[in-house]
Amino acid sequence: KGRAAVIFDADGTLWTGDVGSDAFVHAFTEGLLREDARPALLAEVEAHGLGAELELQGTRPEDADANLLAQELQRAFSEGRYPERATSEMQVWAYAGWTEAELREHTRRTLKRREHLSQIHHTLLPVMLWAREARLRAVIVSASPQLVVEEAARDLGFGPDDIVAGRAQAADGVFLPALAGSLPYGPDKVRAGKRLLGNVTWLAAFGDSDFDAEMLSESKLPVLVRPRPALLDRLGQLRRAVLFADAPPHHP
Repeated sequence: KGRAAVIFDADGTLWTGDVGSDAFVHAFTEGLLREDARPALLAEVEAHGLGAELELQGTRPEDADANLLAQELQRAFSEGRYPERATSEMQVWAYAGWTEAELREHTRRTLKRREHLSQIHHTLLPVMLWAREARLRAVIVSASPQLVVEEAARDLGFGPDDIVAGRAQAADGVFLPALAGSLPYGPDKVRAGKRLLGNVTWLAAFGDSDFDAEMLSESKLPVLVRPRPALLDRLGQLRRAVLFADAPPHHP
């Protein structure tokens, strides 16, 4: 086993939507983010010149709690004022003060609430089944938080050793407001995948976003699953790329 591998992005590829973002929004909406994350969240707001909406509502950013700051960052991302990579990184370490068990339980609640099983792209299930029957390695490389992806991918047969995603630093079993290593995003997806797989041949890679492009091009067969417009714009850079059957281009 392991002579070749099939690599999948997670959000937008294996399922509709973004489980990392869903878990994060669920957390700050319910007021669950903790003081441990507040200084780092405030630093993000200040570094990117954000916080105007908070001030309009009568709250200075320095007086806001972690949940209000997280809400402001998510709003800025949705309005194009906070970069996607920075958002993805922040959504990994924003659970500072939580334990692994707490994040797993929170993720399960989020997945149940969004009816995650109904969001899975079932047209990809035969590909996963074929890969495993052919004794190929099937793995996920994602920019969402590691534990969130583990929970979301559990029913698809992926175990923790089959997934490389965003990780926060931890001490004494509690997450810290900092990344543990680089986020698997853009070119770092290739580096993360190679750390996981070693010298195994990448037979095919599946993705939906322009920051999957480098990972897709590393494989012998790049497969675009409901591709976003920005990924379609890079189609000329992806030799032998194909659109997955029954997966029309993404339309916001």
